[in-house]
Amino acid sequence: MFNKLFLTATALCSRRTEYMTDNFYINSSLPPSGAVPNNKPFSKDLRSRLGIFAVSDGLGNGGEAADAAHKALSVLKKYHEKMSAVTVEAVGSVVESYAEEANSFMHSLGDGAGASIAMLVINHGVATAINTGSARVYSFKFGRLNRLSVDDTETQHLLNIGAIRREEAMDHPSRRTLTSALGMLNPAQGQRLHMSSPTPVESGDIYLLCSNGLTDYLSDDRISYILSLHMSNERLAQRLVSEAIARGADDNLSVIVVRSGKSGKPSVVNKGLVKGAFLAVLLAVLAALLLARPWKKPASTPIEPSPSPAPSPTAASILSQESTNDGFELR
Repeated sequence: MFNKLFLTATALCSRRTEYMTDNFYINSSLPPSGAVPNNKPFSKDLRSRLGIFAVSDGLGNGGEAADAAHKALSVLKKYHEKMSAVTVEAVGSVVESYAEEANSFMHSLGDGAGASIAMLVINHGVATAINTGSARVYSFKFGRLNRLSVDDTETQHLLNIGAIRREEAMDHPSRRTLTSALGMLNPAQGQRLHMSSPTPVESGDIYLLCSNGLTDYLSDDRISYILSLHMSNERLAQRLVSEAIARGADDNLSVIVVRSGKSGKPSVVNKGLVKGAFLAVLLAVLAALLLARPWKKPASTPIEPSPSPAPSPTAASILSQESTNDGFELR
C-alpha cells in the first residue's frame, strides 16, 4: 500500500475588479462565493494519499461570474471522495462525470456564465493536471518548469497553427478570448477537459495553479525564476502576485503553491554542520599560510675544533718518558 504523502499548499487571491470572480479549492476547503480572502494567504498542511487542488476563474457579469467560479468548485467537492475511491487509471471517468455536471450548472446560471478551471489531483503518489479555459497548472521539478495544462484560448489556437510567434502571445489581443470552458463544453465536438499524463511526485516538487490574471503578466521564464527562489509557499505566492500587480495586472488573479514534503518552508541547514565546515576551512587556511611562510635558518656559531685524541702509548714512548722524569742519571 502506498504511503501517505506530506503536502503543503498555500492559496492567494487578489481582487483587481469590483467583484472577486476567482476562487480556490484546497482538499475540501472552499471559501463561499463573495467571501474569498483578498490578499490574505490561506495555507493548509495535509498527509494523505489523495490531494485535490484547484483554482477557478468565473465568466459572466459581476456577481454571476463569482457564482460561476464557486459552482465549478462546489461541484468538484462532490466528486472528491469518488476520486479517492478509484485507481489512477480510472480518474478520467470521474473527471468526465464532473465536467458534465459542472457544465450543466453553468447553463443554469444564465447565458454567458461559465468558468475556467485548473485542477491538480495527487493520488497514490502520482500527479495529474486537469483544466479547461485559461487557468493553468505547472510543475517545478529538479529546477525545471513544465506546463501541464493546455490553454483553450484563441491565442493558443493561433500558436498551434503557426500564425503568431510565442513572443507575441502574452500581448496578443485575443489572449482572453476562450475557445472552451465549463459552460461551453460540447463533448460531441471533442470539447472535454484536458488531462495530463500522470507523473510521479518526488519530495520537494512544487506545483503552481493559477488563473490567467497571473500568466497574462508573468512569462514562464519569470515564473520559473521565482519558483527557484529559496522561499516558503506563502512567500512564493506573495512574490508571484506582487510581481504581476507591479507589471500592471488589471484582472483578478489567484495562485495555489503546492509542495511535496513535510514542510512548506525550504529546508534549513544543520547549524552544527555549518560550524564544523567553517572550522575545517579555517584550519585549512591556517595550514596553507604556515606552509607558504618562508623559514629562516638560525645564525651560525663558530665551531671550536675538537682536540685531537692522544696517540696510544707505545713501549718506546713510555721508556723515554721515564728516562726524562726520573730525576737522576745512570752513571
